[in-house]
Amino acid sequence: MNLPLISIVVPVYNVEAYIKHCIHNILSQTYRNLEVIIVNDGSLDESISIAKELTKDDSRFIYIDKENGGQSDARNAGLDIATGDYIFFCDPDDFMFEKSIENLYYASVLTNADIVVGSFCRFDEGMFYFYPVQKEELLHPVNSKEAIMGMDDEEDYTLLRYSAVWGKLFKKNLFETIRFPRGKYAEDQFIMWKLYLASKVIIRYQSDVYAYRVNYKGLTQNYSLSHLDFIEAIEERIQALMKMPELDYPMELAFKQYKFALNRNISMLEESGFVQEAVELRQKLEYFESTNSLFLEDTGE
Repeated sequence: MNLPLISIVVPVYNVEAYIKHCIHNILSQTYRNLEVIIVNDGSLDESISIAKELTKDDSRFIYIDKENGGQSDARNAGLDIATGDYIFFCDPDDFMFEKSIENLYYASVLTNADIVVGSFCRFDEGMFYFYPVQKEELLHPVNSKEAIMGMDDEEDYTLLRYSAVWGKLFKKNLFETIRFPRGKYAEDQFIMWKLYLASKVIIRYQSDVYAYRVNYKGLTQNYSLSHLDFIEAIEERIQALMKMPELDYPMELAFKQYKFALNRNISMLEESGFVQEAVELRQKLEYFESTNSLFLEDTGE
C-alpha cells in the first residue's frame, strides 16, 4: 500500500539541549513515508550537528541552511520546498508520540479533513501534564467558526490547541496562498484563523499527539516588545471577522480576548520597564473600553 508523503517542518535555532529528543521521536514514527525538513535558522550552537549525526543514514531528512530570520521565516522556507501531500509542524524543543503522524493521517483519511486538530499534553522538567478533554467521539467535526472561537477561548489549553500550528495535520494545498508573516512573534495567531476559513472539513481528534515542552529559555517565556505582535494579530483577525457577517461570529469573544491581551501586556510592559509602551497600550485599552472599537481602526494608524 502506497501511503502519501507527509512533510514535517522543524525550524531550528539554538536548541542543542532538546533537538536529540525531538529527532528521536521523529525517527520512531510508525508512519514511515515522511519527508523531514530541518531548517537551520542560523543556529550558533551544536543543534544541527547533533541532528545530522542522528540522521546521517536516513535519506528522509533534508537540511536547509539560512540566515536567522525567525521562526516564521524558517517555517516558510520549509513550506517552500515541501513536496508532501500533508504538512506537520514540530518545534525542535517539543516532541511527538510514536503513532502521532499515523493516527493523524488516518483521522484525515476517514473524514477527508483539511485540518486534523490533535490534543496535546505539557512536558515540564521531566513530568507529563495531561489535560482533561471533553467526552465525545474520537473524531469530532468542527466548523471554521467553532475553530476560530477556540482561539478566543478563556481556557489556556483550548486557546493554545486551536491557535498553535503544531499538533495538527494540514493538507498542503492550504498553504498555496497562506504563509507565516515574517519576523512576527505569535506568528500562528496571524494565520490559523485563515487556515480554518480556507478549510472545508476540520476534525478535532481527541487523543494526545504532541508534547509541548515548557522551555524557560524559549520565546514564550521571556517577555520583550515582540510580544506586542500578539495584539496586532488579534486586531487583524477582529477587523477581518467584522467584515464577514455571513460567518455570524460572536465578536464579544474576540473583544474579550483582545481586552485580556491588552491588560496582560500592559502589566508585562510595566514589570519589564517599558514605561512609554505601557502608557501607549493603556491608551489603546481606554479607547477600546469607551468606544468598543479598535484604536487602529478609528485613528487610521
